[in-house]
Amino acid sequence: MHLTRSSLVSLFSALMLGATACGGGSSSSTGTGGTGGASPTTSTTTTASASASGTGGVNLTTSSSGSTTGTGGAGTGGMTSSSNAGTGGAGTGGMTSSSSAGTGGATSSSGTGGATSSSSAASSSNAASSTSAASSSSGSSSSSTSSSSSSTSSSSSSSTSSSSSSSTSTSSSSSSSTSSSSSSSTSSSSSSSSGGMMCVTAAGCPPPASQCVIATCTAGVCGTAFAAPSTACNQGGGSTCDGMGNCVSAPAVASTTPADATMATAATTVVITFTMAMNPTTLTAQTAAGACSGAIQVSLDGFASCVAFSSATAVMSDGNTTATLTAAPGLLVNRVYKIRVTTAAHSSGGVALGAQFTQPTGFTTTSPNLCDGSLVISQVYGGGGNTGAIYDHDFVELHNRGTTAVSLAGLSLQYGPATAMTWNGVVPLSGAIPAGGYFLVSLVSGGANGAPLPAPDLSNTTVNLSATNGKIALINGITAVPAGNCPPPAQTLDLVGYGTANCGLPLAPLSNTTAAARLQSGCADVARNAADFMVAQPLPRNSATAASACACLVENESNSALEADFCDTQFPLSLTAQTGTATMTVYGQIYEAGVTDPAGPSLSIRAQLGFGPTTANPEYEPGWTWINAPYNVQSGNNDEYQASFTAPAVGTYNYVYRFSLDQGVSWTFCDNAQGDGGAGSNAGLTFDFQDEGILTVTP
Repeated sequence: MHLTRSSLVSLFSALMLGATACGGGSSSSTGTGGTGGASPTTSTTTTASASASGTGGVNLTTSSSGSTTGTGGAGTGGMTSSSNAGTGGAGTGGMTSSSSAGTGGATSSSGTGGATSSSSAASSSNAASSTSAASSSSGSSSSSTSSSSSSTSSSSSSSTSSSSSSSTSTSSSSSSSTSSSSSSSTSSSSSSSSGGMMCVTAAGCPPPASQCVIATCTAGVCGTAFAAPSTACNQGGGSTCDGMGNCVSAPAVASTTPADATMATAATTVVITFTMAMNPTTLTAQTAAGACSGAIQVSLDGFASCVAFSSATAVMSDGNTTATLTAAPGLLVNRVYKIRVTTAAHSSGGVALGAQFTQPTGFTTTSPNLCDGSLVISQVYGGGGNTGAIYDHDFVELHNRGTTAVSLAGLSLQYGPATAMTWNGVVPLSGAIPAGGYFLVSLVSGGANGAPLPAPDLSNTTVNLSATNGKIALINGITAVPAGNCPPPAQTLDLVGYGTANCGLPLAPLSNTTAAARLQSGCADVARNAADFMVAQPLPRNSATAASACACLVENESNSALEADFCDTQFPLSLTAQTGTATMTVYGQIYEAGVTDPAGPSLSIRAQLGFGPTTANPEYEPGWTWINAPYNVQSGNNDEYQASFTAPAVGTYNYVYRFSLDQGVSWTFCDNAQGDGGAGSNAGLTFDFQDEGILTVTP
């Protein structure tokens, strides 16, 4: 068969297309070609090569990785195309087509003047198929098909083809595969991988552009991962990684309530506002006073100890940017507290607080006004219009002791004869009394005697007070209270008994020229008429009278003249009682220079024993019950008082004494004579929760 130049070109093109379409596998076999060939051998185990040429011959070689060395040749003027190395050959002018199964290559050679076409395909180890191309040559015509060798390939690879005298391909562990549309073949070796460049350690991988993304080396291949949340960074105005590859600003405390370096009314709530939404589960707090713990802390001793809160987690608002905690008990009065927020507080994205926050100065608590919301009967006059009367009408005067307005809607005055069991005079009230204001109610006139009252704020023409003996109550409700000596305590806001009244711890009888006038301009109130009122000439005040709000303050740690020098809950320091039974007597003492030194009680001192929940501050929180304590004995320079009370429901409570030097307007609260030895303005004395008396009530 004679091949013209054009035929050779056509055959060459066909061979090139076949070599490109077919992938080469790896083979561990050596084949020998026809006469006149040369046999090059590769030196590496990952190289397969085959080339030979006779005179004027053309070599086409398709190479792939593997540990195969093959030889093949063509006679003079022959042309050989080889994909890897198999075994096959032809005599002079012969034509050989070779294909191999397994992960191996195929080689075909032709003798003198012959042409050979070879293609192979390999899949994974131990299984492969290969399709060889046909070969034609001039001169003596012969064909031979040879199948040889099985070999083991590496993981997966891409095959390449080249037209050269020899070709080398290097294997790697992970690579991509190339398949042909005409012949499906997969090779298992490559120098590049889809997962990234090859590596031994992450240090050999390119550094990511973001500080919050880190280079990794896994199974010899470079990759990336996100830096952990709160990893420091300084890109794009950020300072910490968010765990998602971004450098962001860390959360911070934007503000606190109370604010640093301010005076704030003692209360129960502490509010922290953050610069971003926070993870509520990280804003923890302690529920027992003592060693500081939790993400949010409040302390009055430099964080040697911290206050207790009602809940271990904050109440969140404003899109989880504001955290509110309730101190239980509430914060003490006239003390300096600091707020601290630790880096245990995290944003909603898991980023920790950029730095621990601590108020540099702290805030100072002040006393709330204990009289806020308090209405009292401040004057009672029943001789209006009678012979010798000072005024022509009976009247009752009300006083708002607090600093906020109080509505009268739904309230009434109710009158009862001194010893009667009925309350037959109901005067519904309306309007409101401003802070510190007075409210005058005009009642029946007993005649034409006396001067007119100042303009009343409310008039009633049916209720006629006794000039000498009686009782009148300020009631929450406008219907007559049930029959009885006294109205129900739950409905009674205030009660005044005078003369022979069978209710209200009455003061002395009144007359046509005298009235019951509450002390301290209507501010005194210890719920004992004889101590709160004096009998004096009537002086009615109405809403036009200048307001007089009462300074009903907690005096502890104020160092004011109204803070007792010393006081304590003397004995016992703890007690146990059965519910519904009377407790043992509890004693309290007070010392005030120049006041308690003389023997006998002081007219200005008021003493009360109180009990309440362990989670409520007795200085100002509701839930405490106060019992007037009478004078007992002189104890050196101290005055001693005593009282007992009926044990409440089963549970644990605290109890303390409190003393007033201004007839029940302001108070000094007194803990046990332990720890610092009591309370008061003397050096080293403070009121502390841990020194309160403990009451255990059993079934």
